[in-house]
Amino acid sequence: MDVETVREFFSAFGPIDLRRMFGGFGIYADGVMFGIVAFDAIHLRADEATIPDFTAEGCRPFSYTTRRGIVESRKLWKIPERLYDDPDELAIWARKARAAAERLKQAERRPGATSGGTPTAGKKLSGRSKAAATTRKARSTAKPKK
Repeated sequence: MDVETVREFFSAFGPIDLRRMFGGFGIYADGVMFGIVAFDAIHLRADEATIPDFTAEGCRPFSYTTRRGIVESRKLWKIPERLYDDPDELAIWARKARAAAERLKQAERRPGATSGGTPTAGKKLSGRSKAAATTRKARSTAKPKK
C-alpha cells in the first residue's frame, strides 16, 4: 500500500502524517500515532473502549511472526475490510483510534507512573511487573559469585 493510497483512504478524516517504520508506515495526526500500515493492511489503535467495535466486526489484533512464534498486539487492530470503500466511516473509526491513542498516552503519564526503575511504594503491580520487581530485587541483593 503506497503513501498516496493511504492519504486517500483518510481524506475524510483530515490531514495525516505518514512515517516509515518496520517496512510500513505509522499513521499520525497532530503528532499522535493512531495507526499503522503493515502487511498491506491498516491497523488502528484500540483500547478497552474501542476493542468491542473491532471484535463485533470480526477483526483481529495486529500480529507478526518471529523465530519464537507469533507476537500479538492488542493495542492495534486490523480495520474491517468494508472501511477501505467508505472513507466517511473510516474517518469515524480513525477519530476513535486517535482518542484511544490519547487515552493510552495519558495513562502512561499518570501521576505515580514510573519509567523503568523500581515501582513506587504502594503501587499495585501486575503479575508481570511483580515478577520483574522480584527479579530486580533478587539481583540487587544477591551476593557476587566468586
